[in-house]
Amino acid sequence: MAKDLCEDCIAFGVFDERYSQKIALLLLKPIEKEKLIKILAQRLPKYKLPQIYLETPTLNFTKNQKISRKELEKEYFRGVYHEL
Repeated sequence: MAKDLCEDCIAFGVFDERYSQKIALLLLKPIEKEKLIKILAQRLPKYKLPQIYLETPTLNFTKNQKISRKELEKEYFRGVYHEL
């Protein structure tokens, strides 16, 4: 059921003055946010749930074919991603 909601995604930390860091979840395919939150709440402890839900058409990889979470955070603050 959860696999139908998300084709590919990555979680990363985003700087936050109040909490030091928030969890952001970046998804490749647009989905129903409420449905995703409901499923994640059944599978994860409350403190591990993302506070920010984002979508993007593609992910950028490093030259070693990895995803840089630091770059994701920079792109988040530049407004590259759309919030769900």
